[in-house]
Amino acid sequence: MPAPGVAAHVIAAMVRELAALGFDAAREVPALAAPPRADGTVAGEAANALLDVAAAHLGDEHVGLAVASRLPAGALGELDYALCTSPTLRQAWSLEVRFYRLVSRRRRLVLLEEGARCALALEILPGVAVTRHWLEFSLAIHAQRIRHMLGERARFLGVELEEAPPQPEVLARWFEAPVVGGAARTALLMPTALLDLPTRTGLPHLTAALEERLYALAPELDPLVAEVRAAIVGVLASGAITVEEIAHQLDRSARTLQRELAERGTSVRDLVDDVRRARAIELLATGLTVSEVAERLGFSEPGAFYRAFRRWTGKAPGAFRPVHG
Repeated sequence: MPAPGVAAHVIAAMVRELAALGFDAAREVPALAAPPRADGTVAGEAANALLDVAAAHLGDEHVGLAVASRLPAGALGELDYALCTSPTLRQAWSLEVRFYRLVSRRRRLVLLEEGARCALALEILPGVAVTRHWLEFSLAIHAQRIRHMLGERARFLGVELEEAPPQPEVLARWFEAPVVGGAARTALLMPTALLDLPTRTGLPHLTAALEERLYALAPELDPLVAEVRAAIVGVLASGAITVEEIAHQLDRSARTLQRELAERGTSVRDLVDDVRRARAIELLATGLTVSEVAERLGFSEPGAFYRAFRRWTGKAPGAFRPVHG
C-alpha cells in the first residue's frame, strides 16, 4: 500500500506562499506535478521534498516558520477554518484531533494535559518519514493559529523537537519560548489555562454546521458510520450482509438507518464495500491466497471476490500480495 500523504489542498497553499518567497515548486520539485492520489493526498516523499528543497534554494534552515507566518486563518481548508472559529482552544483541538486526517495521513495530533501545562504533540505513524522542516512547520502553524485566536493572551512555555534544530535560537525567537532538541517527542507546550479562554475569533453559531461539514468530508469518522462499520466487521464472514441485520444490531429500524446514512451521503452497501476493500488489502498483504481472503470476507466463491476487488481498486488481488524474491 502507498505510504500516507498530505492533503493536496494543504500542499497547494504552501506552494503559493513559497512562490511569493521566490521558490518555484513546479520546476524544483518535479514529483509535485503528479495528480493527487485517490484519497486526495500528495505522496509523503513529494511533500518532504517540497520543504527540503525550498530550504536549500532559499537558504533558510527554518523555512517552515516563514511559510507558517504567511498562511492566513482558513488557508488550509475547512478544518483550519473550523479551528479558528471555535469558541475555545479546547474545542478547537477536540475537532482537530478527530479530523486531522483531512490535512495529513502521516501523523496523529494529541492534546496532553500535564497539570499546569499542556502539550500539543505530533505522533508520527510507524514507518512514515516526516522531515524536520515539516515538523517545524506543523508546530509553527498551530502557534500562529493560537496567536490569531487569543491575541496577546497567547504564550508558549516551550518547544520540544526530536531532531535538534541547526539554529535553535531562531526557533526560540519565533515561538518566544525555550526550544529543546533531541526530545522524546515533537510538541508545543503552553499553559493549560489557555484551553478554556474564549477566543476572539469564535463564531459559536457556526460550530454545528462546520462539524457537519467535516463529517461530510470524512464520513468514516461520523459516530453512526463508525458504529455501522464496526457492525459490518463483526459479520463479514457471514456472506450477504443486509440492512435489516445491521439495523437490528444498532437497535434501529432498517428505514431509519437507511435515512440516517443517506443524510451522510452513504449507505450500508457502500460501507460493506469499503470495509471489505480495506480488509481485503490487509489480508492479501499477509500472504493469504485469493480463495482464503474471499472466504473470510463472505464471498460465495473466489471469482466473485476477484470481480469485486477489480471494481474497488482497478487492480487484480495479486497486485497486493507480497512478492517473494
